Amino acid sequence: MRSACSLVALLTFLGTVARGAEPNCEQLPQAVKEQEDRYWKVYMGQIPGDHLAEGEKLDDLTSKLRNCPPPSKSAPKPVAPTATPAASGAPAVTATTAAPTTAVPAAMVATAPATAAVVSAPAATAASAASIAAVATAPNAAASTALPPALATPLRQDPPAEEGAFCTIIRDFAQQYQSLSAAAGNESKVAELRWARAEALRQALGTTRVSSWTATLTRPRTTGDGSAVVEVRLPCGVTLKTWSNSNSDVGSDTLIAHGSPLFVEIGKLHEDQQVVIDGQLFQGAPDGFTELSLSEHSSMLNPEFLFRFANIRAE
Repeated sequence: MRSACSLVALLTFLGTVARGAEPNCEQLPQAVKEQEDRYWKVYMGQIPGDHLAEGEKLDDLTSKLRNCPPPSKSAPKPVAPTATPAASGAPAVTATTAAPTTAVPAAMVATAPATAAVVSAPAATAASAASIAAVATAPNAAASTALPPALATPLRQDPPAEEGAFCTIIRDFAQQYQSLSAAAGNESKVAELRWARAEALRQALGTTRVSSWTATLTRPRTTGDGSAVVEVRLPCGVTLKTWSNSNSDVGSDTLIAHGSPLFVEIGKLHEDQQVVIDGQLFQGAPDGFTELSLSEHSSMLNPEFLFRFANIRAE
């Protein structure tokens, strides 16, 4: 019932904006939250819809929210005096309380801008430079930094800035890829887009190390020799995963050895549980980090990055 009411409120707000009315800055934080929730329900297939269109709506609301003036700090407001016994004739003390502050929504968390990283991507030819310049004209990355807590509990913390930047880049380039594919773009432009994303990801993180990223544990299982195979899904749908067999894992050491402390910790978790992870990505072309999808289409829309887990713990 609460979800239905929230949806009605969001649709009413969007209709008001569509009719040209000035956005109400007091309503925008709640509207952003509701749109985040709807975007991820569409993205995860829980409700029908176009996740790209819902993402554009989310970006638009987030941009409007950023243009709102900061909440004014009003002076503490006195409350009704509380009668206090005064044995020696001293006057009763009047209690005061500070005015409530406005909570800053997750959408206002600043992350590293993806567009700046794309602009600085090396251009080997004039054609590649033009392609990267076209990428830089995509919707402002800062307007799409809202990373809703998909399938999370209300107490879930906001993701770290690095994870937010990583997810923003992935989502923005997925939208550009789909637009280019729908427009029957040539293969060289698509390839250039993929390389531009790789450079943006590398510059946004600046390292292969990952610390305290939030994710959902998706498929805990074991190999034939008992090692743990682990996959987690970031809020933006990106998968971080180990190899699934010991032959592929030679030289990477991503599988988690049976009986190790980390193996024991994973045994305490369950599928679809919210977790916090530490670990390491692997550098690799053409995606910046080693990506395991079998096709370019999957790499751009549903990337799966090889990951060595150092720690996994319940959120």
